[in-house]
Order: sequence, then C-alpha cells, then structure tokens
Amino acid sequence: MNKTQTEKSENILPLAILIILAFVLIYLISLGKWNLLSENSKEKRRKLEDRKKLVDQQYLKIEKILLKKRQLKQKLDSINKKVLMGARIVAVFLFFTGALILKSIFQLTILDLTGYVGLLFLVLTFIAFIVFGSPSHAIEFWNYIEKMLTLKIYGKYLNIEIHFERHESEKSILSNESLQIQNQIDEMKQAETNILKILADNEIHN
Repeated sequence: MNKTQTEKSENILPLAILIILAFVLIYLISLGKWNLLSENSKEKRRKLEDRKKLVDQQYLKIEKILLKKRQLKQKLDSINKKVLMGARIVAVFLFFTGALILKSIFQLTILDLTGYVGLLFLVLTFIAFIVFGSPSHAIEFWNYIEKMLTLKIYGKYLNIEIHFERHESEKSILSNESLQIQNQIDEMKQAETNILKILADNEIHN
C-alpha cells in the first residue's frame, strides 16, 4: 500500500464516522420529536374521549327524559279519554234521570216531556250565548266543559308535544357532535399507527 492510498483510507474513516454519527443524531432527534408528538397526541385524544363521554351521557339523559314524557303523555291521554267519556255518561244519565223524575212527579206525557226537553235546550242555548257570544247551539257549552276538564287533567303538560320536538332536536345535535368527535379520534389513532409504522421501517433499514 503506497502513501496516497494510506492517506485516502485515513480521510475516509473520519468521514464515515461523521456520517454514522449524523444518522444516529437524526434518528434520535426524530425519535424525540415523535415522543413529544405522541404525548401531545395522546393528551388531545384523551380530551376528545372525555368530551365524547360527556356528550354521550347527555344524550342518554335527554333520551330518558323524552321517554318519561312520552309515557306521561300516554298516561294523560288515557286519563283524559276516560274522564271525558265518564262525563258524557254522567250527563246522559242525569238528563234521562231528570226527565223520568219530572214525568213521574208531574204525570207528564211524552209530548209534555218533549216540550220540557226543548225548554232545557233553550236554556243551554242562552248559556252558550252568554259564554261564547253565539246562540248557535248548546253543544258549544258542552265543548267548553270538556276543554276545561282537559286543561285540568293536563295542567302544565297541555302542550307536551313541544317538549318532544325540542328534545329530539337536542338528541340530533348531540348525536352529530359525538360522531364528529369519534371521527377525529379515529383519524388520530390512524395517524399514530402510520407514524409508528414509518419509524419501525426506518429502524429496520438503519
């Protein structure tokens, strides 16, 4: 080996050492950056998962409230139907009972009884005129009574269907938010998986 070859060998060795050190340094720096990125990613993903958990809990809470109100509506509808039916039965019973009592006391004929019934409807017509301002028919007076009974039964839940619409809207908003958060979490997990794969490939090649 001559002097020129010896000098080349001596120059290549430090250069090779520098290149190797540079690769090691780059790898360590990139690994450190990945560790930092990984920690930030995990922290962000944890916050997203906590937010999603809270949103899902609110969704279930509203769903339970909505279910209870629907059950309450069914119960009130059933009570209202029975009460109005009972009121009609009582009204018919009182009418015919009163007619029979009048017939028995005053020895009225069917014709006379019909006249008294007409008089009764006339009285109801006047009452309807006083209450509604229209003497059209006495049925309006009975409708008024039924409305009062219905209002008494439902109370503050008279327009409960409005609650259904509001709760359904809230459920839709929360459901969309939960879906968006889950998509973000899935994207972050996929990105983490891809980076880990790249680092593993680099380690194999190095």
